[in-house]
Amino acid sequence: DALAAAAVSNFARSLDRFEAGEALAACSGREAYHKKGMPNDAWLSFSWSNVFLRRFSLALDFAPYLPGRARVADTGAEVSLSIESVKTSCVGDLGPEKVGTVLETLGDADGKLLVRTRDGAVNCRLRKGEMPKVGAVLTSGRPDESADCAHPVDVNFEGDVLPLERYLKHR
Repeated sequence: DALAAAAVSNFARSLDRFEAGEALAACSGREAYHKKGMPNDAWLSFSWSNVFLRRFSLALDFAPYLPGRARVADTGAEVSLSIESVKTSCVGDLGPEKVGTVLETLGDADGKLLVRTRDGAVNCRLRKGEMPKVGAVLTSGRPDESADCAHPVDVNFEGDVLPLERYLKHR
């Protein structure tokens, strides 16, 4: 909503400049809002809040592209998942499993699995890849937090909404 407000507030000025024949500067660099690339290269982190995981998944879920992805820690296999719903409960109720642990699967045909998060758990749907086994740990597959990524999100990001300032280009 802040992004939409920023875009709308500059629209009339940009239209005037366009109609006057003034060249509009193309966005460039890491600060450009629409630089090519998926946020965090579509890698999920189950250390994010349930609210952020759900929003992130919804933002990535548009055909024909696959939604978020994770890596099975022990095999290195990549899986594509969508976060279908969140299960917020007392973290202690879920047991001592590590964040990212697959707690339940509902069979390969349904493609549903329950994954432990820092806030509880999320219900996921497997979109591509082999169904991870119960007890497997899913991790963010970004090989290196310092690796080049158009729109990185820290694996331990703690908010529910990304701050927009770094995506807006200021003149």
